[in-house]
Amino acid sequence: MTSPQGTFTPLVYAHAGRTQAHVVGLVLCFTPNQPQMQALYFIKEITLTQEGVIVTIIASLLSGIIGVAISSWFYYRLERHKLKVDLARRLLGYRFSISGEDFSCAMNQVIAVFADSPEVLQKMERLYQALEVSGKPHAESALIDFLKAVCKYSGLTQATLNDAYLLKTFNARN
Repeated sequence: MTSPQGTFTPLVYAHAGRTQAHVVGLVLCFTPNQPQMQALYFIKEITLTQEGVIVTIIASLLSGIIGVAISSWFYYRLERHKLKVDLARRLLGYRFSISGEDFSCAMNQVIAVFADSPEVLQKMERLYQALEVSGKPHAESALIDFLKAVCKYSGLTQATLNDAYLLKTFNARN
């Protein structure tokens, strides 16, 4: 069983809608020369044809599809940026032990995360070659160049830090 208030409320809203429509009709009849009333009268006369309905539906669908495409593109860019910043953070954080497991794991991910940055991949190759040479005479400069490129393509700035800060670590192991 429904409550009396539940059946009464829709009737009130229906009556209010009819009353408002009646008042607008009366205003249009008695003041047709006012600019606002002419605009309302024009709206009152518009009826949607089949073509109008189709155009409205197509425009609504296109705007939704375009909105989703743009939103997806921005989301993709944001996620790529997050991946790059996270990997740069891990590379900088684990640089105290470049032969350690954590640094090696982060280095292995560089290929996937920075695939769209050829400069980072070239600097990584240079670092790899410098680490293979006995005595490793160019390892520090190659590591600095690599970390700078990672920071650059991650959007992290190194403007206030000199190269020595990229080599300084707490609790250095190797």
